[in-house]
Amino acid sequence: MYSHGICQEVRIIISTAPTHYRTSRIRNNILDYLKKSTAHPSANDVHQFAREQNPRISFGTVYRNLNILVDIGEVQRLESSRGKDRFDARFPQHAHFRCDTCGNLFDLPLVPDQLIVELSEKTGHKISGHNLEFTGICSSCSSDS
Repeated sequence: MYSHGICQEVRIIISTAPTHYRTSRIRNNILDYLKKSTAHPSANDVHQFAREQNPRISFGTVYRNLNILVDIGEVQRLESSRGKDRFDARFPQHAHFRCDTCGNLFDLPLVPDQLIVELSEKTGHKISGHNLEFTGICSSCSSDS
């Protein structure tokens, strides 16, 4: 009924899928929230959102699900020297700007494709992604001063 190629393709997809994580409604809700957000929410922000859906959900459950989403590549953890990691599920890859004054994180529509190609050619490395972050003072903070 199925051609050999289709069965082989299905077998490859199944064998590369993470088998130790089941789909969960909570994780799907968290992922949907992160995909719609441009604020790069912290784990506390995500927990606050999740509590609107389920008032009894613990911070540990939210944090564990965020870590799973990071592990499976659906979400990017944006580490902060201020001790408050942020999460981003907006793809394709893009650069970020972090304000030194207020700590807010902004998306930048910069994807240095040509730079990646040049670096790959010069170094021989096969670059599969990047995490580029600029720092400074955002427009809101600079207008306040």
